[in-house]
Amino acid sequence: MREIQLQDTFKLAKLIRETNASDKIAEMLEEVNEKRRAAREKVLKMKQESEASNDEKDLEEAKIKAVELKTIQEEFSKQFGIKVVMFIINVAAENNVEKMVYELLGGICEIDAEEMAKQSLKSVKEMIKQITEMNDIFDFFKDAGELAQDM
Repeated sequence: MREIQLQDTFKLAKLIRETNASDKIAEMLEEVNEKRRAAREKVLKMKQESEASNDEKDLEEAKIKAVELKTIQEEFSKQFGIKVVMFIINVAAENNVEKMVYELLGGICEIDAEEMAKQSLKSVKEMIKQITEMNDIFDFFKDAGELAQDM
């Protein structure tokens, strides 16, 4: 397993373009963005209130919430990554571009496309989880979606 590379972004952009998935992915991106924004605003409000009160206990609680926010945002990104990859797999099946999916995932997982095609669904799900843990999937799909629209 390796980190996502520039070549993967182009492969994903082509896949998004071929499947006409940009609008749906943009919609999913916005949904996750909104959740991330809401969580961030909640923590910022708590931090401002604790700073105004000058209470050490409140300040400590705000620090804990900030750490929790980062964890929550990472979890939103992972959920987004898994949801989008599964969506693309579904759309790819309808548009006869499965080979592109095998090449993209196989490249990241460092196995050839034919071997990727033979993986069990459970194995693929685990691979996708690993990919989302190693990379900022949210930004990857955002960038690839923008690139697909520009192509």
